[in-house]
Amino acid sequence: MLRRVSAAILAALLVLTAGCGGVRPDGADQEPVGAFHGEGGAGPAPDAAAPEVKPMPGYLAADIRATDVFSGKAVSLADLKGQPVFLNFWATWCPPCKDEMPDMEEFHREMRDRVRVVAIGADGFESREKMAAFAEALGLTFLVVHDGGSAARAYLVSGVPTSFFIDAEGVIRVRHTGQLSLEEMKEYAELASKTAED
Repeated sequence: MLRRVSAAILAALLVLTAGCGGVRPDGADQEPVGAFHGEGGAGPAPDAAAPEVKPMPGYLAADIRATDVFSGKAVSLADLKGQPVFLNFWATWCPPCKDEMPDMEEFHREMRDRVRVVAIGADGFESREKMAAFAEALGLTFLVVHDGGSAARAYLVSGVPTSFFIDAEGVIRVRHTGQLSLEEMKEYAELASKTAED
């Protein structure tokens, strides 16, 4: 029992020191990493054939299999293909995550017909019930999901909040670590809504 508690505390400390609204592992500032709209950057061009799965702009987003914290229904990122997705990694103990949520809710209310918002817990030790209580207290109506931290590992999330804007074809267009403003959310959603023909 003591080992389990110690492991949980150590994991929480590691996540806290890694980010909570902080810094990307490469030490860069909080600008989006290689947002793709024709000016180059890391990864393949948006119209490259069959990009590989990698948690960076220009690459396919890894699928996520999670549970809706309210309904208990299974959710998959693949189910949302065909529309842009704002994927946000967060934790209940992270102040910048909590501060960001009202803007995410406003974004969802304004953009729900054009961009799906999915908030997924990054801390594998947080329960679905705790996440649901947090979301309910804030009056969140967008999709909040729990997967025990698997997606955070697949997306190499080292600090929260971390957000990805994924286009309708499942390609990541923006990766951003740190709190987003409503204006930034809209700007990044616009990038994710552009097609190769644009």
